[in-house]
Amino acid sequence: MKIIEKKYNIIIIFAAATISLAGILYLKNSDSTTDINCATLAQYTQNQAVALEYDTAAVAVQSRLNALFEERHRQAGFNGAALVAVNGKIVFEKYMGYGDVEQRDTLTPESLFHIASVSKTFTGMGILWLQTHHFLNINDAVCQYLPTFPYPELQIKHLLMHRSGLSNYSYFAEPIWKDRVGLLTNEAVLHLLDSLKLPLINPPDTHFQYCNTNFVVLAQVIQKASGMAYADFLGCVFFKPLGMTHTRVYQPAVQPQLPENGTRNYMRNARYGLEFDDGTYGDKNIYSTVQDLYKWDKALNTLNLVDAQLLQAAYTPYSNEHAGLKNYGLAWRLLCYPDGKKIVYHNGWWHGNCASIYRFGDEKLTFIVLANKYNRSTYQMQPLYDAVHGEAKAADMEFAEE
Repeated sequence: MKIIEKKYNIIIIFAAATISLAGILYLKNSDSTTDINCATLAQYTQNQAVALEYDTAAVAVQSRLNALFEERHRQAGFNGAALVAVNGKIVFEKYMGYGDVEQRDTLTPESLFHIASVSKTFTGMGILWLQTHHFLNINDAVCQYLPTFPYPELQIKHLLMHRSGLSNYSYFAEPIWKDRVGLLTNEAVLHLLDSLKLPLINPPDTHFQYCNTNFVVLAQVIQKASGMAYADFLGCVFFKPLGMTHTRVYQPAVQPQLPENGTRNYMRNARYGLEFDDGTYGDKNIYSTVQDLYKWDKALNTLNLVDAQLLQAAYTPYSNEHAGLKNYGLAWRLLCYPDGKKIVYHNGWWHGNCASIYRFGDEKLTFIVLANKYNRSTYQMQPLYDAVHGEAKAADMEFAEE
């Protein structure tokens, strides 16, 4: 656009997000003709104003969240890490306490936490990845891949939904295994299912019953369908491509030593030792960091890791026999609100380790909290939601605390 200037000094000042001068356009006092793209100029001004508003808001959010976690650390003994992301940007990240209390080993971004049942999200997405690439179908019978599995009526999807009716291995294996040398393994769980042939608690796809056995079996399906060890498969299709350099599968039955930088787990002030049911994977036993889990969240939101329809199926509620907000999809917990709002999340607890990832898709908001010392505040998300919004917007929302 041509602008003819005669005897005018025009100075335009742009405010930057840092509340400093970002740039000055000075048009000389002359009869000269200058080319200025007004549309670009207007967009630049708008962008700077948005950046200023965002950064100012982010500072306020950081302050509120920092105060919240300082209080949790001081009053409730929170020992762990937290990350909050808004609109694809990390606005808060904090590490409090020790990875090894006895050694006073301070937590850092490189400290690995046992993420307990949040591990199930990797197992579940691994199954959906295999369907996307035509290695299996979730409608297939489990025994198609595991011939000794004694329940021909069970399909892969029943395990993903926790609607299989299988018994929890920690309960049926304990009287058999507790005096044996060595930890219970995935292979041992399958052997016990075959030898005991316990009746299903419920007919398939009639009731939701959260059960770790489902995801131990799914890990074995992954191994059979892919031809790879579970840990190698996750490393190949998820961890390495996504740059999750601090995430790995822990297999204490093979190598009892914790992964490098792995945190020790505590219940109150007592350290947990290995117990007979610590040896399985698929249901648990992934170590990770808040930064790596945020990479996982972003990848699920923006990359075509699995078929789009399958991903939508993962976030669909399947257990509707009881009214309420809480539900379960395929390897993801759900909070489904009457207004259509949906929160996709998963919590985890295992022998003192606590983990929680909350994904507010419509708001582009993510909460990740990990702790290696049992603390209920790990699962208390309403205060975080309020801190982000600056007011008690979550007062009428029910959050899941486990």
